[in-house]
Amino acid sequence: MFQILMRNMLSVTMSVFDEPSATTPAEAFKDNIAFFSTWIARIGSMIAFVGAVKLAISIKSDDAKEQFAALMTMVAGFMIAVAVRDMSIFNIPANYTAQAANNEFSSIVKFIGKWTRRAGAAVMMFGGVSLMLSVKDDNAGAKALATRTITAGATIAAISASIGIFL
Repeated sequence: MFQILMRNMLSVTMSVFDEPSATTPAEAFKDNIAFFSTWIARIGSMIAFVGAVKLAISIKSDDAKEQFAALMTMVAGFMIAVAVRDMSIFNIPANYTAQAANNEFSSIVKFIGKWTRRAGAAVMMFGGVSLMLSVKDDNAGAKALATRTITAGATIAAISASIGIFL
C-alpha cells in the first residue's frame, strides 16, 4: 500500500516538470536555465508571501523581534525572486558548451578562493595584533581569544588555498 502511495505521489510530482525537448545541448541548457530561474523565482515569491503573512501577524502582537524577522524574510524572498527573474543580465551565449561552463565555474571559484584567503590572512593579522596587546597586558583570557582568532584565520586561509583540490 505504501509503495503504491509513493508511486502515485512521485507521478504527480513528476507531472509538474516539462518533458525534455529533443534539441541541441545549447538550447536544452537554455531551457534548463529558464526552468530553474522560473521555479526559483516562484519559491522566492512564496518566501516573500510567508514573510508578509508573518509581518501582518507580528504587527498584531506588537513584538519588534518578530516584526524584524518577518520583514527580513519578506525582503529575502523578494531578493530571490528579483535576482532570477531576468536571466538576460548574465548574457549566456547561445553556443554555451559544457567546457565553457566548467571554465567559468573554475574562474569564479578561484576568484572567491583568492579573496577568502586574503580575508583569512586579515583575520590572522588581527589575531596577531590582539595577541601582542594581550601579552603586553598579561591578560590570559585575551591571549586565548587572540590565539583562537589566529587559528580561525589560518583555517580560513588554508581551506581557501586548497580549493584547487576540488576543481
